[in-house]
Amino acid sequence: TAFSYQLEFATKAGQWTEVNLPIDNFVAHSFGRRMPNMNLMPTQVESIGILLGDKQPGTFEILIDSIMVR
Repeated sequence: TAFSYQLEFATKAGQWTEVNLPIDNFVAHSFGRRMPNMNLMPTQVESIGILLGDKQPGTFEILIDSIMVR
């Protein structure tokens, strides 16, 4: 079974935003369905993706200065 772990965060056009995404807040999904009681194991993370999910047409830009694990 393929899983992805998702967590929403807000942005504002034209503004830098620092976003903290606690590992414990990520929610597992499999083929679009929420999977309860599936904890994200940081040592098993192989890639990170960012998805624009507002379904609004138009241009979009996201700049990432850094990604840190604390």
